[in-house]
Amino acid sequence: MDIVQIIMLATAAGVGFMIYKQIDSGNFQQVRKDNPSQPSQGTAAAPTAQEKIEQSKKANEQHKQQRIEELLEKTDTLVSEQNFKEAKKSIEAALILQQNSDNYMREGFILQQLDQKQDALGSYSKALEYDAHNDLAYTFMGELYTQLENYDKAAEAFENALGIDSSHGKTHLAYATMLQKAGQFQKAMQHLDKAKEYDADAQEIEQLQKEIKEKTDEKN
Repeated sequence: MDIVQIIMLATAAGVGFMIYKQIDSGNFQQVRKDNPSQPSQGTAAAPTAQEKIEQSKKANEQHKQQRIEELLEKTDTLVSEQNFKEAKKSIEAALILQQNSDNYMREGFILQQLDQKQDALGSYSKALEYDAHNDLAYTFMGELYTQLENYDKAAEAFENALGIDSSHGKTHLAYATMLQKAGQFQKAMQHLDKAKEYDADAQEIEQLQKEIKEKTDEKN
């Protein structure tokens, strides 16, 4: 899964409409002869109170979904324009209407770009409440903990991510970056090999390998 692939959608208020079956006039007249209690041609039974309630619920739900789509499309557009302050307002409005893993991932990513690390961690944690197998949420949490120099928490997050998807090259590369900062050079190199195997950014891998080699040579 790739967070910046997360971007879409549209506006308008919807109203539910009743669709009635057309009745063949000949057959209908025969029914009238057999059963005079039937309503006359062209009339339809008035909707019951319960039917009116259901119609209203349906219309409200359609309107809500369209409003959510409008807000998400606006959020994604603002993110693509790197207008993260306004994107934050938009996703917060969307989350009032719909809480799910994807929307909390959006919020976490936006907060991360605004350098609001602790709040971003909270959003990713919420995303995991709705989807415990969201490996990307763990990866982003690992990156944030690395920036906060909390390497134990970062390692835990990366291990959780790889426990869900061990073939994600970006996670191996981010884990290797953290391990290099923590001075765990041998383990970092192992994850760089994995990152290369799963097609992570070759230039980043090469640069990190170079840095690790230099620090290893210094120690020797």
